[in-house]
Amino acid sequence: MKSSYYTSYLAPNVRQRTYEQSLDKHSDFRSHFRVPLIVVDRLRTMFVSRGWITPSRRQRDPYKFRIRCELLIMAALEHLGNRKPFRQFKVVTGLSYSVHKNFTKSFVKHISSNKDEWVNYPSTLDSLKGVMEEYERQFLPGCGGSIDVVHCKWSSCPAGDKVKAKGKEQFTTIAFEVITDNRRRILGIAPPQFGTRNDQHIVRLDPTVRKLRKDWYKDVEWCYHDAEGNIHTAKGVYLICDGGYLRWVTLVCPFTNESVASRRGYFSANLESVRKDVECTFGILKSRWRILEYGLHYRDIEKCGDVLVTCCCLHNMMLEFMDFTSKTDRVGRGTPLLGDAIFLEGPETATRRRNRDIVSSAWLRRKENVESLEWSKRRELLTNHHYFMKKVLPRRLSRNS
Repeated sequence: MKSSYYTSYLAPNVRQRTYEQSLDKHSDFRSHFRVPLIVVDRLRTMFVSRGWITPSRRQRDPYKFRIRCELLIMAALEHLGNRKPFRQFKVVTGLSYSVHKNFTKSFVKHISSNKDEWVNYPSTLDSLKGVMEEYERQFLPGCGGSIDVVHCKWSSCPAGDKVKAKGKEQFTTIAFEVITDNRRRILGIAPPQFGTRNDQHIVRLDPTVRKLRKDWYKDVEWCYHDAEGNIHTAKGVYLICDGGYLRWVTLVCPFTNESVASRRGYFSANLESVRKDVECTFGILKSRWRILEYGLHYRDIEKCGDVLVTCCCLHNMMLEFMDFTSKTDRVGRGTPLLGDAIFLEGPETATRRRNRDIVSSAWLRRKENVESLEWSKRRELLTNHHYFMKKVLPRRLSRNS
């Protein structure tokens, strides 16, 4: 009971102060556990009410049981947030190495197995419209989120899987495909894949993308303007992505090799700027939960997937404490990247560009299927809508005024 974490944060004479100070993201409590104390309280209530943690036969004091639960949850959060070894917790909590190790495994298992409570794509039309309205204000009507793949270092990759897990990063990684909305809420997570798998392969296995292509989402209507200002109606929710994805009508990417002065280049600059929200979400995840940055130390790829899902669930729990006041100050707004929206990769080389053009020419020589034609039409209509809303409409309003 008299552990350093208890006397510093949980004792009755300091608890109220901890509640207040932990709301500051630069506080000592947040540097250790990554979340405010009120979130620890919510997690403790949830674990106790659902029977995920129970008192032992000798533990009859309710207050001591409550403190024990909070210490275990705080240690699990610090392990995920700072990758602190389990053996170092005994000094600060008074609980043994095996107790912390077993509880952290249970913590990750229970949170990830109930991820639909925190990470889920909108299941009703009203909730979906709330997501789409955010993108409509960014001149992307009909958009239902941003999609991309994040690679996390796999420190304990088995020797037999190293060839499959060692991709472009030159070290073993696990790839996770994530869908976010414009407010950085995570809406979907695909099952973990080996690091050598590319975006086109992973998206075929994503259950959320499959729902958008097959379920009622493909019949959702949305309105757009053509270049003359006439209003039209289209069907089907889509996601914005980089140029490494398939040419599906549910996946819209920027144009390549287009001048910023052209309509296509102007549209691509806006799309890339809006799509950076998913990149910012990856940065927030890796900076808050350092276990994703320093390396996942589980040999089982499914357990590694549970760790990322748990971090994503905790991320969504923390959204109410995040500051969105500087959201309009977007980084890199304006000029499209040469890598076709593949961020942080730098300019593409002449060899890569030539190889891509050869592949593109070979693809164009083949007969285009219906979906690729619809994909091209959708990008063009979104380009015209963006041009009208940003260029034509302001001119008309200025003339009328």
